[in-house]
Amino acid sequence: MFKNLVNKTKSAVQEATMEMEKEPDHVENAKAQLKNMKWSIKLLIQLARGYYLSSDKQVQQGTAFSQILARFSEKISHTNFIINQTLPLSDSLREVGEGIKSSSIYFQQYTQQFSDRFAIQIETLYKEHVKKVADLCKQQDEVRLKYNSANHHLKSAQKSNQTGTKLAERTTEYENTKAHYDQISANLCVATQDMVQYVQKEVALLMKSFVAEQQLLVDECIKMWINAEAKLFNSQSPTTEGFQTTHNPVNLSKLSLDEQIVSPPPPQQSYEQISSPPSDYSSSHSDFSSQHQQYQQEYQPPQQQQQEQTSPNPFDDRNPFDN
Repeated sequence: MFKNLVNKTKSAVQEATMEMEKEPDHVENAKAQLKNMKWSIKLLIQLARGYYLSSDKQVQQGTAFSQILARFSEKISHTNFIINQTLPLSDSLREVGEGIKSSSIYFQQYTQQFSDRFAIQIETLYKEHVKKVADLCKQQDEVRLKYNSANHHLKSAQKSNQTGTKLAERTTEYENTKAHYDQISANLCVATQDMVQYVQKEVALLMKSFVAEQQLLVDECIKMWINAEAKLFNSQSPTTEGFQTTHNPVNLSKLSLDEQIVSPPPPQQSYEQISSPPSDYSSSHSDFSSQHQQYQQEYQPPQQQQQEQTSPNPFDDRNPFDN
């Protein structure tokens, strides 16, 4: 047993110190193509596996934005602000937040499904095609070592002037290993060329399908966003259904935080003075016009009441944005 180990070690040392014959250019090019394809496919598989991790950041950002909108909707839920008589603003913000969160989770789930399927398809290509050629390349390397060993032994026999049976054995061994090496090298070149062409075409088709699926996913997420955002300015107005509200419609200008001036009702005394008929009905039309102009002037709100109005919310005495 120890003797066999010594012999194997001796043979390994001889092969390591043996000068390797340079391979033909077409064999070296085939091995380089195989190496590039092998590592490119492995890298593509790793990227497909890790593509799902990038969607986690999208989900985190969408969830955080959804929480901000939900909290803001809770702050203003006690008010009656509406936009163009549509949904209340608090409900709209909550709907938009839910749409953002749903689209983020939808993107994460389907991205994982698409990327996993893409990675599995690429991995199948590697196992069925690239790995087979890589195994053939390993066999070719083993045959090359045997060929170089036979060549080295033949040269050693020729240098030592061996003749007869010894030289014939070395020559036969060299010719057999060289024929085997040439055959497996030719097979490796053909297999590598066919594999590269086939794998490149299949990867291109898989990438095209993957991009198309991602495009459908993005379009679906955009629809979810549009449906959520449409609830801010949709057509669900009570006026279109013949329903009259108990208060005036609120438009975007009334949602401003700037101080607004609200005209109070006119004093009752002035109204009675103007509304009472004049004593002389035969007065001219110009006199009535002057009285009507005086009536409009008395309808102007007092300056003191204009300064007392501080709340921009016409439906609530307390301004919710002062908190």
